[in-house]
Amino acid sequence: MDEITRRLYGVDPAQFTEARTAAVAEAKARGDVKAAADLGKLRKPTMGAWAVNLLAINKPALIKQLADLSRKLRDAQRELQGAELRKLAQERRTLVSSLVSEAQKLAGKASLPLFEIEATLNAALADEDVAKTVQSGRLTKTVAYDGFGLAAGPDEDDSADREPRTKPKAADSARREHEAELAEAKQSQDAAQAELRRAEDAEVQATQALSEADDELHELRQRRAALAEELNQARHALRFAQRALTAATRRVYELDPGA
Repeated sequence: MDEITRRLYGVDPAQFTEARTAAVAEAKARGDVKAAADLGKLRKPTMGAWAVNLLAINKPALIKQLADLSRKLRDAQRELQGAELRKLAQERRTLVSSLVSEAQKLAGKASLPLFEIEATLNAALADEDVAKTVQSGRLTKTVAYDGFGLAAGPDEDDSADREPRTKPKAADSARREHEAELAEAKQSQDAAQAELRRAEDAEVQATQALSEADDELHELRQRRAALAEELNQARHALRFAQRALTAATRRVYELDPGA
């Protein structure tokens, strides 16, 4: 199941629906009803998400570098290491630029949403959950965080570290907490909308199936009525033939008692 899902998310979005339908049919043919249902629920990725998935599928080592750099950035930020943050910020720019270029090559398309791809990779650097989703190769849409990134410090190559802050400002802490709650609420909203779409699709399919069953039932009832009429006619013809045979036999006996 995991391998099939990973393969589907590496398919060009224009061919995703067809590939998903084929995968569902194969699962049903194997008798794996649960796998068929799970595959049928997979959402088609956007063009940008697909390009990021190609990186995870075809260049896992590069995506691992992204995950490792994400961890280093979080550690450096937590410990307020100014010099280390500046060094890692440069590594981040280099790695993200390299990944965007690699995604272009893998996709083989001129019209890719490069800004969305870059924003998603930067979001993966800022958020561990996003990094895990990117690494899984199952991204369905690109991600962007506004004002919720890592503080990388100044770009200049300063030989002396600046005085680190002892703790973040209260306003910054409150803002980040609010933005984290907002991001979580938006994720819940997206999940609810996806569930609504699945429920609506299921309702349409069930309604169509019921309509088809009603049509079949109507046809069967008409067929049954026609067969019942044929049976009545056959029984009538049988009784008529039996009476005709009895009359003919009696007539033969009257004409030829010795027969």
